[in-house]
Amino acid sequence: MVHMPMEPQGYPEKKMEKNGLLLGESNEQIASKVKGYLQEIPYAVGANNHMGSSFTESEEKMQPVLQILQERGLFFVDSMTSPKSAGFRLARKMGLKSGTRQVFLDNVQNVQAINAQLQQVADAARRRGSAIAICHPHRTTIQALSDDAPVEKTGITFVYASQIVS
Repeated sequence: MVHMPMEPQGYPEKKMEKNGLLLGESNEQIASKVKGYLQEIPYAVGANNHMGSSFTESEEKMQPVLQILQERGLFFVDSMTSPKSAGFRLARKMGLKSGTRQVFLDNVQNVQAINAQLQQVADAARRRGSAIAICHPHRTTIQALSDDAPVEKTGITFVYASQIVS
């Protein structure tokens, strides 16, 4: 998946990647950046927003992002960094396969904290039938996910996001 950096609330005081999508950019600039992300990761099957609490609230700015994903047959997972995000709703309206994040696994870089988040994912999956968690390839995250104990305790079956977006 492509983890697309998008403008957060509080930008520019709140830092983000230099190649992130900004509300002040034209739709053409946004589309060009999204195409660039996809060129960097040509084997991607989907994408989600990184940060983006401000950007994802704009249906107008999310439109070119989702249009490119739709043209390429990719899905979108809304990280829900804002409760006002238009990403998931717009993706659905466009007929794009999509889903929403239920839990961030590794906001705290600690194996015990990540295991607690895994338990939250398991609880959400039991209630909903499935759940999407977002994490990063940090050493502690990989360690927590490599350990069989959290999986056995929670009953989690890991699948690709592409298997549960609809």
